[in-house]
Amino acid sequence: MTEPPSFRDLLCREVHPDLPADEALRQLALANTYDNLVGDLGPTHNAVLWPNRRGQRDRFAALCHIFGLDRWKGGVSINDLGCGYGALFAYLRWRPVLRGGSYRGFDLSGRMIDTARRRHTDRRASFARADMADRVADYSLASGTFGIKAGANGPGDSDQVWAEHVRTTVTRLADFSEKGLAFNLLHERARDKRDHTLYYSPAEPWLEFARDTLSPKAQTIDSGSPFDFTVLIPLGKHRRR
Repeated sequence: MTEPPSFRDLLCREVHPDLPADEALRQLALANTYDNLVGDLGPTHNAVLWPNRRGQRDRFAALCHIFGLDRWKGGVSINDLGCGYGALFAYLRWRPVLRGGSYRGFDLSGRMIDTARRRHTDRRASFARADMADRVADYSLASGTFGIKAGANGPGDSDQVWAEHVRTTVTRLADFSEKGLAFNLLHERARDKRDHTLYYSPAEPWLEFARDTLSPKAQTIDSGSPFDFTVLIPLGKHRRR
């Protein structure tokens, strides 16, 4: 006799009918986490788990190295995966890179997206509730997007499972990135062995992945803190085919 579907399976089918159950649960868990955080803490760095505003801005500055000389030229289009309440747009808003350019943020949290839309009415900015970009942009960024592990086994999903999710997501994001992409991760040396909800890694495997899979010109840099690192992946003529 076939067992009836669990409540978890029914919920996943209802909310994300086109996704495998594990991926649907991952998205539900992440969306719920950040819905609660921004609901409780408001549009602040704490709601996206940065310890202070300066640290958040330091990570943005590191990611923006991917722009190269385009940071001064303007007219650039930018995707922001895991945009939260739009803090990266606020950081970029008056910088030359967005003069005549455009920004589009994507997040699984409906409450984050609603907050971002209320905060940012600039015509260059738009926001969508989604797990992936829906347009090709010059550059794609992901700040803090891969810090919390969430999946079929709960927030403490294994490092191996989460790393595969990150690799898949970054590879997909490259398809929506014309000139380059950048993302950051927590460094292994900062690992808190008591906390199984966060993903930590040394930088070397991610540099190898980026160079082997996407661009031989990929590099890693410090994110302004010893606790994490940033992966810069120039594409365009450097893209792996």
